Amino acid sequence: MKIAYCEDEKIQKEILEESLGRWGKTDLVWYESAEQMLFECDGRYPFDLIILDIQMKKQNGMELARRIRQTDAQVPILFLTAMKEYVFEGYEVKALRYLIKPIQDAALFAILDEIQSADQRFVLLNGSRINLNDLIYVEAEAHYCHLVFEDHRQKEKIGIRELKTMLDETFVMIHRSYLVNIAKVDQIRREDLSAGSFTLPIARSQLKIVNEAFIRYNKGTRL
Repeated sequence: MKIAYCEDEKIQKEILEESLGRWGKTDLVWYESAEQMLFECDGRYPFDLIILDIQMKKQNGMELARRIRQTDAQVPILFLTAMKEYVFEGYEVKALRYLIKPIQDAALFAILDEIQSADQRFVLLNGSRINLNDLIYVEAEAHYCHLVFEDHRQKEKIGIRELKTMLDETFVMIHRSYLVNIAKVDQIRREDLSAGSFTLPIARSQLKIVNEAFIRYNKGTRL
């Protein structure tokens, strides 16, 4: 699990490292200030969890969280604080949790376990955290892929076959240029299928595979 920690006191960083070591294998990236984190991340936050100390010099953790949310609405944010009065402000930035210092292993471990379980439906791609539950389909264009969601699409530099190896089994190749999230499919026809408001082509060679995947998914069995 890759974790970012923004904290201006080195001793607090060392305390967290010890606690994380007791939980399991993690990759901790430490930032000594909000300014350093914003500069080095440059709008991309390829982490499974961001932990922010609220009380820091200059820009505090709450202000940093607001900046993070301007470009990443999904990455989980955990606040550490010695002052409970900040708790209600966390709703504004969709904070995952608050922990009151000093950190208790049991409370931290419960959060890490929850994230680890949820991360089974996320992938990190070129610094972007992709929610597979929301991804409807993928369309290939030369050496790029368009990831299509209900309300937006994003372009990533990766081949479709390489991307397929990063996705779970609910994503089915329906055409050499298309992958579809079978959970989003509403209807399959001889030459195309419907997935929400989208109509996608099906290659003749893939029709049987797509039909079988659709039936298995809707019967509730593992693909």
